[in-house]
Amino acid sequence: MAVALRRMAVNVVGLGLFAVLLLIVIIGVADLLHDYTQGGRRWQQGDWMIHSLSGVVRRGTIGTVTLLLGDVTSINPLALTIALQIAIFVGLIFVLFLIGATVLTHPVQIAALVLPPFYPMMMVSRFDGMIYKEIIAFLALALLTLGVVRPHLARWLMPLGVAVLLIGCFAHEALVFFLPVAVFLIHLAGRTRFTDTLIAVLTAGTLAALAFALTYSKADPDAVCAELLIRGLSPILCEGPVSWLDETIAHAIDVTVHETRLIYLVEFFAVWLLAVLVLGYLLGRGPKQSLFLGFLTLFPFLPLFLLAFDFGRWFSFGFTSMVFVLLALGGFRRLPGQGALAVLVVLATSIITFGSTRGVYFSGLVNRALELLS
Repeated sequence: MAVALRRMAVNVVGLGLFAVLLLIVIIGVADLLHDYTQGGRRWQQGDWMIHSLSGVVRRGTIGTVTLLLGDVTSINPLALTIALQIAIFVGLIFVLFLIGATVLTHPVQIAALVLPPFYPMMMVSRFDGMIYKEIIAFLALALLTLGVVRPHLARWLMPLGVAVLLIGCFAHEALVFFLPVAVFLIHLAGRTRFTDTLIAVLTAGTLAALAFALTYSKADPDAVCAELLIRGLSPILCEGPVSWLDETIAHAIDVTVHETRLIYLVEFFAVWLLAVLVLGYLLGRGPKQSLFLGFLTLFPFLPLFLLAFDFGRWFSFGFTSMVFVLLALGGFRRLPGQGALAVLVVLATSIITFGSTRGVYFSGLVNRALELLS
């Protein structure tokens, strides 16, 4: 009887996990397809369209490839960019499903993956979506985590995760701050010559990506934009990250200082702190251990709080890293009240989302799903 009940719980976990992640995929893909009909969006595609055709510049690797590929194939570069976004996004959710199906043992644990600061939730529950380049880093962390929980696949998954993260670091300099959590996940796979080599390669590659970004930190936005316009792309793609390519780090810090609103920072911190405690409890951790791991995974991203006031993203970086670390560590205990807490989490995440710059607001996964149906 006990074995039968355990199998039933695992089956329910698998079905529940599949249903939740399928909804996330549907919303995310629908958002991206809608973006294509609108000619793209300044933040959601604009950063991916930065290129080095008019001079080498940070973040220009992916845009250079998609523009050149579009020239060769006569396929709209925006279509190629969105196809790439969909592939990475769906890949991330698929790997997350494989991780959950491997380590989650009770339905209440699924709620740990729908907390508002968890990036896959954050990026599809906002009114405007948020499928940015950091999904590359999260795909890398997911691959590394899957390598930990399925050790027979580690020989293939670990190098793949390292390669994906290095691609991400050259695509966006902020992703270099994922190095510590990636190293820790590799370490969880066991101390061997193989993992030591991977850590060395990842560290060297990340430092090279940072040096590249600092060396080629500025470019002429008009020249970058011109290459997009001559290919028939919308001018709106030039209004976001492209327009910042000639600004200095000092200017970015100055803007952050002047644009920061304490009330939003307090909102982000309070919800992040609550989410850390809830996440830990749902996975059988005590408050001290949860807080320690929460602050530890947030610490590497603290420099980003000076460079841009996207505080919601930075808190989400740390929180999502914590989720992957906990999934990799496993050993989830059953604690009293987890079921009721899971219900509250699902109700909350249905109507509340973690913003990027202006605090927490009402949207949520269910609201976005209803919006798609209307």
